[in-house]
Amino acid sequence: MEKFLNDRYDISLRRIRIVDGVYADAVYLFLRAENKPMYLFTRAENKPVYLFTRAETSGTKTNFVVVIPKDVKFNENQLRGEIDSYKLAGMARVLF
Repeated sequence: MEKFLNDRYDISLRRIRIVDGVYADAVYLFLRAENKPMYLFTRAENKPVYLFTRAETSGTKTNFVVVIPKDVKFNENQLRGEIDSYKLAGMARVLF
């Protein structure tokens, strides 16, 4: 699919890439009334806690991400249709 997209949209520089989707476990923050404190760490302690959006942790996982440089011109609806026709059946949604 990467070859197809580069042949169609970025034939000279071939910068369109497909990377694996991100699967992020949800980190829940609690209200003071729930009495479930969560301790965040300082940079010096080197124990990062990453927070994600609901879309990044939703039940429908993203199988892959299409990385397209900003200067490549494309029609998003047409591109989504082409990707949908080439991706394997049962794969989840695609992010740009």
